[in-house]
Amino acid sequence: MRQLARIAAPAFFILVLILYKNFTNSKILNVDNYPIWMIDKDGRHTNQSSGICYLGISKANGLKQFAVADDDGHIERIMIDEKQNPPALTIIPVVFSDTVQSFFKQFKKLDLEEISYNKKSERLYVSVEGFGQDWRTQDFKNYEGIFEMTYDKDYYNFDTILTVKKLPFPDTLFTYTKPNCAFEGFAVTDNNFYMGLENMQTPVGAFTDSTLIYVVNRKNLNDIHTLRLKPYNIVTVCGLYAKDDLNIYGVDRNTRNMFHIILDTAYNILDVKKIEMDLPVPAHPDIDGGVTFPVESITMDENGRFYCTEDPWDEYYKPTPLDKKKLTIEELTLFKNFVPVLFKFQSSF
Repeated sequence: MRQLARIAAPAFFILVLILYKNFTNSKILNVDNYPIWMIDKDGRHTNQSSGICYLGISKANGLKQFAVADDDGHIERIMIDEKQNPPALTIIPVVFSDTVQSFFKQFKKLDLEEISYNKKSERLYVSVEGFGQDWRTQDFKNYEGIFEMTYDKDYYNFDTILTVKKLPFPDTLFTYTKPNCAFEGFAVTDNNFYMGLENMQTPVGAFTDSTLIYVVNRKNLNDIHTLRLKPYNIVTVCGLYAKDDLNIYGVDRNTRNMFHIILDTAYNILDVKKIEMDLPVPAHPDIDGGVTFPVESITMDENGRFYCTEDPWDEYYKPTPLDKKKLTIEELTLFKNFVPVLFKFQSSF
């Protein structure tokens, strides 16, 4: 998140982290030699990574495949070789066709937040937050929403987004959105869309202790169930993953928690579990990333392991003076260049 929303965010972030620590029982830990910097051997790296979705294991090379969405309007496809220590990334830039470029040309800022994939429809979906020429007007609402994308080749090998269209959700779903604050969490199953509001902000863009998730029937976009999260002390929804229709996982950036919401068949909340995420600096388990690493996405592989990326806040992406002494010049350069970090967690739910 940038600009107005970020003026109040850091102080609020630290406050709620302290207030809500007593609601978590333990930490969910990294596994398999993670976390890692999101940079490959050729020096390519993602930028402001705020969305990630797992595509599967490539039949061609046996590597895990992901799609990543960046706050600055870019999409990458990432391959990870987990046999290496640390795991090695290869980043493949994804370009927009002329048609897609023309579609997004009108946007003041293409702020991609979440990315999700559905094998049945063979479509990618991205969540976009709205910016406008004047934040005192409502023109930002013309640009926010969920957008469906098609791609070339297959989902293991695509490098071009061919087409894009905005899904026609009812206006009521956008009642609480604001400039630079919309659906940072988004997930899709064969039956439903899951839309997680970053936060129910005040009229001037200050963060509150409330947010919600909408469950929307894909066949009838007016069939909507609202999950209110204030009773469960979930302050922000910055990433969502739906394992199935009734099991939703997400990240609450501002309290540093991962959560699991269990629903009944009428989409009422049966149970909510939360675990604090362990967010160390790569190769330095003794250095706590703290507010430096704002996690904003989540996905799951076929073994039930979670992958989460963080979207660096430029003004806060730096180690403490004490921790800085423990880092190499190369590691300090990664911080300086705002290279995101990828975490992998073993499920503790």
